[in-house]
Amino acid sequence: MDNWLKELSDVLHMLLGNPKDPTSFLVLLVVALVALFIGMHVVGSATGVPNLGLGRRLLALMIGVPLLMIVWVAAHKYLLPRTEVLVLRYLIAYGIPLAAGMLVVVPIQQWIFRGAYQAVLITFIAS
Repeated sequence: MDNWLKELSDVLHMLLGNPKDPTSFLVLLVVALVALFIGMHVVGSATGVPNLGLGRRLLALMIGVPLLMIVWVAAHKYLLPRTEVLVLRYLIAYGIPLAAGMLVVVPIQQWIFRGAYQAVLITFIAS
């Protein structure tokens, strides 16, 4: 479990630009989540996603973000150490989480928002 938490911390630090102290890490994490929440509303409204209420956005984020983090950490922890080819490393590091987002998270969000797959996909990618 400690290895997973360390890998999750490494992935979050990488995504947030490697903040140096815990305070800046926490501030950047909160700003990123708020920006994701607002971006989901703005882009979802522009693409015509019908049910973008506060509760539905929170539910979609509470399900989608942890699922993506689990897949991303698993790819970094189990697949990247076994791969030496640079192109495959990039494909594993970014392609697997993207594929998981498109095949798992977007259909879940489609069900939550009751919208078209394309509109929810655009909202997911843009936010």
